[in-house]
Amino acid sequence: MILITGGTGFVGQEVVKQFVDAGHSVRVLARDVEKAQSILGSKQVEVVQGDILETTTLKKAFQDVRAVVHLVGIIAEIRDSSFEKIHVQGTRNVVTAAKKASVSRFLHVSAIGTREYAASNYHKSKWQAEELIRKSSLPWTIFRPSLIYGKHDSFSNLFASLLDFPFNIAAKGTMPCLGDGTNLFQPVAVEEVASSILNALASEKAHLKTYDVVGPSLEFQEMLCQIAKAKGKKPVFLDCAPIAQPFIGLLNLMAGNYPIVIPVAMPLCRIGVFIYQALGLSFLHQKLLELEFPLPKLIPSEDQLTMLEESQFGDSQPLQEDLGITTRPFAEGIKAYLF
Repeated sequence: MILITGGTGFVGQEVVKQFVDAGHSVRVLARDVEKAQSILGSKQVEVVQGDILETTTLKKAFQDVRAVVHLVGIIAEIRDSSFEKIHVQGTRNVVTAAKKASVSRFLHVSAIGTREYAASNYHKSKWQAEELIRKSSLPWTIFRPSLIYGKHDSFSNLFASLLDFPFNIAAKGTMPCLGDGTNLFQPVAVEEVASSILNALASEKAHLKTYDVVGPSLEFQEMLCQIAKAKGKKPVFLDCAPIAQPFIGLLNLMAGNYPIVIPVAMPLCRIGVFIYQALGLSFLHQKLLELEFPLPKLIPSEDQLTMLEESQFGDSQPLQEDLGITTRPFAEGIKAYLF
């Protein structure tokens, strides 16, 4: 039996699918069993009620479990869901339960850029979680994926939504690029992340190793342009002085180029996020999403802007050599679902 925490999330659903397709018996830990069953939609998956923050609920979930895939994580702190609670305390509880159950493998998904003295609180908490696992007696494997994209992600779909009605009307032919657009990323497909975890389960080479799960690198502004191209558009990045942007942008729109990708200075982004949070709009935004209002799913937090400023690099060669995973270019990967 394979226990998967976070199995109803964006990455989790793909992991569950691939493990089931590979013939594994899969159990998913979920706070709401009925909701989880409707999301997963598979009679081959056992869903057990439990919460990584409530240790008394974990004993039943870990019965007869030989391996754990720990996926639970958040990208922004909302209300009482903090990085400390979810990433650190939650991982501590899962590690403790796994040790009591004498599981034979512990597969943990962290994030690229994770390090002890990281600039962002997200990465710091991910490092603390990794340390808990490394210092345990469990036979672990840690995965550090870069920005993960796929059909239901909150990145490529967010920017792609700006090109559709009604957001394209409000954007007036533009797409914002947070920062100068030169920071580098290595986006990776969700299918490749799931395959890495699946292959590691059966690989002796993966024991006590940390893998960077990353794709080919490209600049942030080029990622945005490739999203627009996948939607059949002709984007242009305005690499000019701010005073010239309105004129150059208008000329490009008149020439049929759309959208106009405009760099927004990071200090302005931070001011916008501060006002958004100070007015309590983040809470309202979350409530409207819960009511299924057609809004972008993610508004950056201060911590996310900090991560966005950093160029993050990883080495995919060990992933290919040990687990046989070759990651594809971003432009090729998004063609499957952005159109």
